[in-house]
Amino acid sequence: MTRNELKQYLIDFESGKVLEFDVDNTELLLMKDDKLYEEYVQLSRKKKKDLMFVYIRKFNENNPLYIPVPAQ
Repeated sequence: MTRNELKQYLIDFESGKVLEFDVDNTELLLMKDDKLYEEYVQLSRKKKKDLMFVYIRKFNENNPLYIPVPAQ
């Protein structure tokens, strides 16, 4: 009998660390965006858990990752 388990992770592109996708690490990454962080910390623990993905998406929209294209 085999069992598959889905794991999700966050990547902190400033430090290069790979973090488990949980409430504490989401809060840690959101600290880099004052407005989103303030909104997130006001939520109850259950709401934080329910809205983690939404807040990471908002963070990514507000702080896009730019990858340079090598010169040809």
